[in-house]
Order: sequence, then C-alpha cells, then structure tokens
Amino acid sequence: MDGARNRTLVGAAEAAAWFADLGARGASERTSAVYRNGLDSLRLCLGGRKVARLTDVGADDLEAWRGELVREKKAPGTVDVYLRAARGWLGWLEKSGLLFINPAAAMTLPKVARRLLPVPTPGQMARILAGPNPATNFGVRDRAILEAAYATGARREELVRLDATDVALEAGTLRVTGKGRKERVLPLTKAAVRWLGRYTQHTRPKLLKGKLDEPALWIDLHGGRLASPALDAVVKKCARKARLRRITVHTLRRACATHLLQNGAHPFFVKELLGHATMKHLAHYLRLSIADVKAMHRQSRLGR
Repeated sequence: MDGARNRTLVGAAEAAAWFADLGARGASERTSAVYRNGLDSLRLCLGGRKVARLTDVGADDLEAWRGELVREKKAPGTVDVYLRAARGWLGWLEKSGLLFINPAAAMTLPKVARRLLPVPTPGQMARILAGPNPATNFGVRDRAILEAAYATGARREELVRLDATDVALEAGTLRVTGKGRKERVLPLTKAAVRWLGRYTQHTRPKLLKGKLDEPALWIDLHGGRLASPALDAVVKKCARKARLRRITVHTLRRACATHLLQNGAHPFFVKELLGHATMKHLAHYLRLSIADVKAMHRQSRLGR
C-alpha cells in the first residue's frame, strides 16, 4: 500500500503505537511485518467503507473485510493471521482505553488445517551439520552455528542476538533471550560444546580483526555481529551441499523438537526448551511424532 495513503486511513497513529508495543514486548520483525500487512488490508477496507473513526468500526465492517479477503483468494493461513492481527490490535485498543467497545470481541477465527511440514531425518541433519569446511575460520563458525541451533532449537532472532558471554562451556549451556525479553538457559550437546569451544577460543578472536569490544558471539566478514540474512545464507548453503531443499533456521528448530520427542523426551521439557508459553504450541511437533509412529507401524506390517 502507498505510504502516504496509508497514513490518511483510519487508525494510523494507533497502529503505530501497537507495533511499538509489540516490539517492546519482543515480537519478531517477521511477525510485525505480517501483522502490518493485515492491518494495512483492514484499514484499506475501512477506508473504502468510509469509516473515518476507530470508534465507528463495527462487527459488520470486520465481516465485510473477511469477505474481501476470501474474494481476493488469500490463502487460509494468511486470512487466519490477518484476522488474528486485527483482533489483537482492536483488543489492545480496548485495553488501552482507546476503544470503549471492541468490535472483534465476538469474531470467530477459521479453523485452518495446518499441514505437517517436513523435518530432516537424523541422517539428513548429520549431512547438514557436516556441510561447513572445518579447515577455514568461517567453516568452524558455521559448524558451531549449526550445532548450537540444532542442539537448542533456538529461534533465528535468538541466535543472532547471542553474545559471547551467553556461552557457558563448562556448564554446557547457552543463554538465549526470547520473546518478551525472557531468558532461557538451554543445554548443549557434546558436539555443540566441542565446536563452540573451538570457535570461541580459537576462531572468533581471529574474526574480530582487533575489535575486542564487539560483544556478538557470531562474527561476520567485517568483524561485527552476523546479521539475520547472513545466518539464513549459512543454513541454506549447508543444506544445498547436503542436497536438501527448503531448509531454514526454523527447520533446525523443528528438527530439534521432533527428534527429542521421537527419542522419548517429555513434551513439557521440549516446551520449555523452545520457549513456548503453553503446550498447545507443541501440537505440531506431537502430530509429527505420531505420524512417524504410524508410518513405522505400517512399514512393520508390510514387512510381515
């Protein structure tokens, strides 16, 4: 949407305030971007319906917007996220005293059939982890990144924000700062400890290029903090070398959770490891594990 036009639509200042609050509470850039698209779509619809004030927004306006999304053939997942963004924003406005009545209070969200996203097998993960060249400084760094990501299931943003002081090799732990600025201390595998030790003690000082005041754990080509796109590139490069497609940092997080559950880890432990607020966020990983068990059962019956 055109920026100038967006500012003339209803709720510009209120939307900006909500996004500022989301950022302060630790929302990721990706989440904010998707929610922003949703609110832009809603506000454009309200503008077309001549709604000039937020206090004039009614449940009928929201239903008209929902209809527009369907007619535009938005994917069910996109519609779901957009509606959640609207409900979150309008609910926040009510709590902030900017709305007396929340028009989204009774809005129902569609039940979206979430497909099971593929997860690399342990063997495929071994190929990804073996991708970096350990004879080079950046190869050692990249191997340490992959091992830390797979061992902890840390989010992309959590990995990028890591400082060198967040690593405790003797304790075998990594401290990450997640959503809402909440800290978690996560256990590392022996392989992750080994590669992080090699990286922090021998490789990182070389990559700093004399910038001894740089706190970041992962160092880039210029001696500064590794950015999110560069982290994505590391994972993509190693996945491509392993002849695997559509592998991201989040894929490593899913692999960590799924493999732990498949090997008998308690779901509550996995929930705490991933930093989820409730067990419902673990449903996808549990579904994967159940699907895996069913597949094994079918194979065993075919083999009789």
